[in-house]
Amino acid sequence: MNRNIRSPFRSLLIQAITLVISGLVVVLLLLWWIDSRIIQPAFHELEYRQALDDAERVKAGIENQLVSLGNMAGDWANWDDTYAFAEDHNSDYITSNCPDISLLSRTSKIDLLAVYDREGKVLLLGSFHPVIGKEVAVQPFSGVRPPI
Repeated sequence: MNRNIRSPFRSLLIQAITLVISGLVVVLLLLWWIDSRIIQPAFHELEYRQALDDAERVKAGIENQLVSLGNMAGDWANWDDTYAFAEDHNSDYITSNCPDISLLSRTSKIDLLAVYDREGKVLLLGSFHPVIGKEVAVQPFSGVRPPI
């Protein structure tokens, strides 16, 4: 006859393993709950606030540039000089208003300057590449037409 003798240590070992596995499951569930209910919402809130701050900084920067460019465009004395330059092609205009395209790029963030006369002839054409830090050659634009 075969007898199955149950050892008291075997049942205690099974109970201990079950208890350890149950404990691990409880700890994992607790960690998941803390992460999903406390940590992740806090990070989402931080990311949202940072995105709003970044958007405000970008908006302020764009508004500052628009004001600056608006002031430049509204300077009627410069426009009068430009119209006179378009008529007589006086080279003093270039030295007094745009001595260096790199300076224009740094001060007003304008990297391309093209001036045409009323017939579509190129009077001034310059481009500065701020990344490489030097003036680059550009071809005249073929789409510029004289006004009717």
